[in-house]
Amino acid sequence: MDSTNVTGFPLKEIKREPTLSEKVAEALTSYIFDNGLRPGDKLPSERELGEYFKVSRTVIREAVRSLVGKGLLQSHSGARLTVSEVASEAVGDLLDLVLRGRAVGDQQGTQRALWQLHEVRSTIEVQIAGLAAQRATPEEIERLGQVLKLLDKASSDEEKVQADEAFHRAIAEATHNEFYVVLLDSLVGPLQQLRRATLKLRKGAPNARAAHARIFDRIAAGDVEGARAAMAVHIAESGQALQRLTPEELKAAEVE
Repeated sequence: MDSTNVTGFPLKEIKREPTLSEKVAEALTSYIFDNGLRPGDKLPSERELGEYFKVSRTVIREAVRSLVGKGLLQSHSGARLTVSEVASEAVGDLLDLVLRGRAVGDQQGTQRALWQLHEVRSTIEVQIAGLAAQRATPEEIERLGQVLKLLDKASSDEEKVQADEAFHRAIAEATHNEFYVVLLDSLVGPLQQLRRATLKLRKGAPNARAAHARIFDRIAAGDVEGARAAMAVHIAESGQALQRLTPEELKAAEVE
């Protein structure tokens, strides 16, 4: 039987309408930005917000709870709500929760989710490398060279992970586009498990130091296509390492 025509009439998808509290949350978000409110600024009281939006205080509380959860507002006991500074960590926390949800009781699910994140990273970071080669200032090139040396000084796996992240972040900052930094930061936490695991590979572990040196050389030379190509090779080597990892090796790289 055709499930799309059970009663002889074509069935159409019924889209859920936003609840009143969701509409108020969106309106409150617009209120904050339209009025140029900055982190630390106080909002009107619940009563005043209810009068402004013409809804009950219960609806206001539900809308506020949603925006507190998203990191846009801060709630203080006995005090007015204040605007928060939206942090990139919120995106990373969400990705981490999605990753954990895919991995519940299933290490193969973890590997699939990590691979999908790796695909996202490859798309973003190749573009970032090219823009850094095009836009980096002499001061940023010098700083990137200093960050490159951190991997040589790293003695533990955790120091190597931190050095790797610092190098990639410095490249993102050299794009002069804060959204690339936010996107990259959001991937840091979820992909730390992959970085730790690849460091444990006895055979076929990617040579991050050599890859970083190639990327740095192309960025320093202002070679846009060369920087993109060097980053693409680096990301591809990381992907090959991910494919060699066993679920047990990934599990061992988790940090409780």
